[in-house]
Amino acid sequence: MITYESLCKKLGFDILTYKVETSGTEDDSRENPFMALDIEELDFLGEYLQKHKAK
Repeated sequence: MITYESLCKKLGFDILTYKVETSGTEDDSRENPFMALDIEELDFLGEYLQKHKAK
């Protein structure tokens, strides 16, 4: 069963407090950590964020 906690554990960080590291130039050497999630996990996360991010 997919839970918010299981996704955080899989990614290694709390998704709601995740801050994207940016630089002034494009850096293709950094992999998107969310690529580790499968489509069902991404769907769950999208729905979860819609419900909880606005609070």
